[in-house]
Amino acid sequence: MAIATSTSSVRTETFLGLKTQFSNYMARRAAYNRTYAELSSLTDRELSDLGLSRGMIRAVAQEAALTAV
Repeated sequence: MAIATSTSSVRTETFLGLKTQFSNYMARRAAYNRTYAELSSLTDRELSDLGLSRGMIRAVAQEAALTAV
């Protein structure tokens, strides 16, 4: 019985780890999508006021995703 309990515990920990990783992935993806959409909606003038160019949007969105979690 001790083996079954131990195996069950490992499975539970593995599942919770995967669930946490997936939740973190979804949070990062949402931050990326939100940032990308918001910056893409700005005009070139507004982006320039922020010190950004249109070509920098992807990199800025990736940076936002990395700091989201």
